[in-house]
Amino acid sequence: MTLTAYYGPAVGAYMENGTLVSNVTGGAVYNMATVEDVKSYFDAGFSFVLGDDADYMTYRSIGRAVGDGYEEKDSDGHYLNTDGIKLLELVQAYCDEYNVPYAKAKVLIKSLYLDGAMKGESTHTDGQIKANISLMYEHLKTFPCFGGFIVCDEPRGYMADTYNYWYQYLVNDLGVYDDGYILYGALLGMHAAEVNVAGSSDDDTGYSKELGLTAEQYETYLQKYIDGLVGSGKDTLCFDYYPFKETITSHITGVTTKTSMLGQYFQNLEIFARLSEANGYKRSVCVQSVSFYNKTLYDEVAKNNLASYGKSYEYHGKVTQSMMTYQLYCALAYGYDQAAYFTYMQPFNQTDSEWFVESAYEWQLQSDGSYKSVATDTYTAIKNANAEILALSAKMSGYKWLGTAYSAGTTATGSVFGGTTSYASEVLSAVSSDYDAIVGCLKNGDGKNGFVVVNADDPRLNRATSVTLSFGSGYSSVSYYENGVKKTAQLTDGKITLSVEAGKGLFVIPV
Repeated sequence: MTLTAYYGPAVGAYMENGTLVSNVTGGAVYNMATVEDVKSYFDAGFSFVLGDDADYMTYRSIGRAVGDGYEEKDSDGHYLNTDGIKLLELVQAYCDEYNVPYAKAKVLIKSLYLDGAMKGESTHTDGQIKANISLMYEHLKTFPCFGGFIVCDEPRGYMADTYNYWYQYLVNDLGVYDDGYILYGALLGMHAAEVNVAGSSDDDTGYSKELGLTAEQYETYLQKYIDGLVGSGKDTLCFDYYPFKETITSHITGVTTKTSMLGQYFQNLEIFARLSEANGYKRSVCVQSVSFYNKTLYDEVAKNNLASYGKSYEYHGKVTQSMMTYQLYCALAYGYDQAAYFTYMQPFNQTDSEWFVESAYEWQLQSDGSYKSVATDTYTAIKNANAEILALSAKMSGYKWLGTAYSAGTTATGSVFGGTTSYASEVLSAVSSDYDAIVGCLKNGDGKNGFVVVNADDPRLNRATSVTLSFGSGYSSVSYYENGVKKTAQLTDGKITLSVEAGKGLFVIPV
């Protein structure tokens, strides 16, 4: 599995004496991040760094505010991706200092100019857009650590035409793939943003802002984009849907917190895997790895004042190591071979509507008045999760996903498997479990079967589950990998019962 660190979605924060503060009304300007920061990213097991450009880039060395991104132009009046270039220079300096091949430390750039064009928002003519993108591309190619572009983020259903038009331009006319670069695929998910297929714009009365789509809507939405891609074998679609949420409710007696799993998570994982597999596309998953919420709404409930009694608010809270491994093992059970963390470093210029905390790195005020990026316990959790999943995925090399089977436990977490269809394996005849479990069914080129068994119970409940696998005739034992260690066990009447810890998975091979 290839792992990527993503630098923030749009906005962020820094640390001041341990307290998160907003910089939207003006604040201290910190120096650019260091080579040592970059080193820590690659030490954590990542292969790529995804960096937003001047509008939203984490490294704002001159303290730009959100929205003022394209200030600098070249002699012809074309915009430059300045903050992206700063990141490219920083990663190159890391390679030079630590003797790391440039090919091992690549930066993928998100250009908001390209993003806007793909969403149909640009006011320029096609010719001017192409001239600007071409000039920016030629300039970015001069940097040895440039690896390609992050394309349009969370496109709505009605943006498919402009998205696919510019995607094909990048591939067929600009030659991005032929030049050896990557287009990191569309973040084709929902809940983080409304992506309903209805309506012609976000303001259209026929456009539904309700979060979450039915299976039919989601398939329609995905197919719009898949039909317009080039099918070169180099396309990667990126799944963006986070499973964990929390709800706080303010009572007279205090504030209560309830954890839950987002519905449709497994439905969407399955649909995304099936459609990408059928069309020959690689697939990546975005890993929820940071706490984020609307601070204004959160504070309204959390402060537990008289006006907030009876009010509730849903948000994404702190993500632990077991919550990260949960998402990664689930991805392996659907044949995903790439993962990108959202978001790895606490971004800058935070707004109350998008408030980020508990990230791997946060900004901390130093005694001399400067700001320094400081690793948190989330960094250690990410590094450990990466090492664990990379060790297992190496054992799965050469296996192809066939489908995923489901076991709603005798004590289930809820209807989390709604909208799914359990795969009927010729080898795995049945699966049962104490708590919810999924089993990814795979086969390699030699005809050998393998099964990714995942404890699908909410890892925050910290419950191990016993999973019983029943195999067809001709098998007497299994070998399996647990935390990178190979183990063996005999079948009894064709069955084996394995214990899978919270947030964990096993790779089982019947023999």
